[in-house]
Amino acid sequence: MTKFNYSLTAVIEPTHLQIVKCRDLFWIMNLATNSEVPMCEGWNALITPDPLPKQSIGYMENINFPPTRLDVVAETLKQSQRVASECEQQYVVVHYDLAVAKLAMQIQSTEAPLYDNVFICFGPFHILLAYFACLGHIIDGYGGPNILTETVVLAPGSLDGFLSGKHYNR
Repeated sequence: MTKFNYSLTAVIEPTHLQIVKCRDLFWIMNLATNSEVPMCEGWNALITPDPLPKQSIGYMENINFPPTRLDVVAETLKQSQRVASECEQQYVVVHYDLAVAKLAMQIQSTEAPLYDNVFICFGPFHILLAYFACLGHIIDGYGGPNILTETVVLAPGSLDGFLSGKHYNR
């Protein structure tokens, strides 16, 4: 018979944990007595010194053509690379709508290695739809829509498009 020797070691807390706990307690006390106190993130931003320079976020110039034209997508890829080089960055991340992202990925693969430094991502809207589709799959597997329609919380069929991640306007 093998005998295991388990030893319990003390959990090592980070050195700044006590300061964070004090700041959180101070925020809670101020929140209880003053309605003008910002939420926790804003509070910490006000009282924490940040030595890093502020980031500036900008938008590219509008192109007055449909975004799904191949020449427009190619131009946005070129502009993104130009911005990356101006910022002295090796790579650039671009977020596109699903229809535009498909075209951008086609251009990227056919003209490789020209656009290999561009990371093409789906926009948050389509990521959210994919998330809802995953949740819908889980909920549907456990009979969630049936429960909601049987209790007359929802009309039959009104949840199907939303949970499939296809219809977002309902």
